[in-house]
Amino acid sequence: MVNLLEIPTSRLYALPFEKDSLKLTLETINSNSNFDFTKFPSSAYEIRKISFQNEFLTIGILFHFEKEERIYLKITQSHLLVSCSVDTDSSYLSRYAYFALIRLMSIYQYQNFDNYYWPDFFDKETGVSKYLEIINDRKGFDIFLKDEYSYFLKPNDYIYYPSNEASIRRPKMLFTNRKALDNLHKNGLGFCIADTYLFSWHSNHFPFLISYRGTLTADKKKIKAFLGFIITNGEGSDYTPVQIDLCKMSRRMGQIAQIVGHEIDGPQYRVNLFDDRNLKRFKELFHIWQDAIIYLPFMPHTHHLVTFGFKNIKMKPKKTSMIPCRFSEKTPKICFLWIDHGDYYELSYRFKVGEEIYEPMEKYTAFFIRSEGDSKTFYLFDNIADCLLTIFFGERRFKIFILKAHYEKHFAQFVDALKKKYDFVDCSTKTSC
Repeated sequence: MVNLLEIPTSRLYALPFEKDSLKLTLETINSNSNFDFTKFPSSAYEIRKISFQNEFLTIGILFHFEKEERIYLKITQSHLLVSCSVDTDSSYLSRYAYFALIRLMSIYQYQNFDNYYWPDFFDKETGVSKYLEIINDRKGFDIFLKDEYSYFLKPNDYIYYPSNEASIRRPKMLFTNRKALDNLHKNGLGFCIADTYLFSWHSNHFPFLISYRGTLTADKKKIKAFLGFIITNGEGSDYTPVQIDLCKMSRRMGQIAQIVGHEIDGPQYRVNLFDDRNLKRFKELFHIWQDAIIYLPFMPHTHHLVTFGFKNIKMKPKKTSMIPCRFSEKTPKICFLWIDHGDYYELSYRFKVGEEIYEPMEKYTAFFIRSEGDSKTFYLFDNIADCLLTIFFGERRFKIFILKAHYEKHFAQFVDALKKKYDFVDCSTKTSC
């Protein structure tokens, strides 16, 4: 058995990845070899993934009438290092290595090796990782973090650095007597946050406000049945001035909420979601939400709806899908818990309302944050930087781990930037965290 730690540099052929990625293209493989897979039937050989140890993926390749040979792949930040049980060295890529890599290519003529990039995650003596679960069975070959680790930052990962954009100062609502306001709104008009969780396959719009009509219970305090969303121009004769303003805001939001150039599974998905056009819409929506939040906490009928895409906004909402919610007039402030675990650090996202610290819901909503203990209360951020940082952490389940081996070189600057802008609670010596 080959000791993977003892493979010398002279036995490793380096294939460059595409810039700022861990993608190896068919073009790169062919430019580094004289072999031609188009002249060789794919049925003449087969490969199998054998193991993943000490950062090396071991693949077996079997040509008909030959014994199985082994290919060893190590992923670095910029190159794929390839070795083989025969032939391959730093100047030559063997036919075994060439055809094994060809078989890994997707229909898009590239292979993304991100799932095999785990630098410093293995014990050099045992070759085993305490952080990773590696399964090789009939269902396939899978590598994923163990349950206790939500997300480890790796040296090639995208990082969002928050800007110093000024917070928006909201004017105060003139109505402060909620009971008096309730008495004005007996016409069954309500307002709903039309939501779809970003980065899921159906996310083709940003959260926006939409108005609806319903019939009220006998005590006029709740919606008994939903009659339909209001998506046309014009207001009813029984609308109050506040309702008219909110209806205008909701129509404007609906016109700009759709994500332009939406692509479900393509490699440019994140770029499409926050390119210049969509970021402009995102910011414009955010400013309208700032105007709406002046009124929404005082509205008697407010709901939350997960739309699962723009096309599912129907004229008549389903009662089971419309979840009662409330909008808080209070502004949340981001903070972090910082824990030293010996070999790694833990950075956990939290938010404050007043002096209370809350754990966020894993299913977050752009522009807003909610707590695990009170999922029906929506807190609106007052600056774009906090929204984008929340999206960054939300994608990572609001908890990031960093190996100490990577911290100083790759992530200290990021953590320092967060410390300058947000409160940190050092939990390393505190059991209360």
